[in-house]
Amino acid sequence: MEYNKPVIVPDLGCFTIVDQSAEIRNGVDVPAGKTVVLDCENADDDHVLTSYIAEKENITIEQAAEAIKKFYKQFFILVFGRTLQFEKFGTFLLNEKKDIIFAPDINFFSENLFAS
Repeated sequence: MEYNKPVIVPDLGCFTIVDQSAEIRNGVDVPAGKTVVLDCENADDDHVLTSYIAEKENITIEQAAEAIKKFYKQFFILVFGRTLQFEKFGTFLLNEKKDIIFAPDINFFSENLFAS
């Protein structure tokens, strides 16, 4: 995932790295920096992730698309009724309306992977 380059996971949403203003959170000063946001409204396949997976796994586009669909179905089952955490990326959960909520991990940018 590169800064200002969105990654669309079909059916799930679009992950984007954005600038975050400094703020006070729970009485603690949090400096300005970057964060990851998930836009679930933008979940239409742009074929970038599909093509990337097909190339890296040496499979067809159709096989990659099927693998992504399978991942999403399994992901939705896993997150249903619980919190699902991916270390150094973020946490997913479903709200009462069964919308997927994403909270980025504060350590996502800790290794200067995205230094400008």
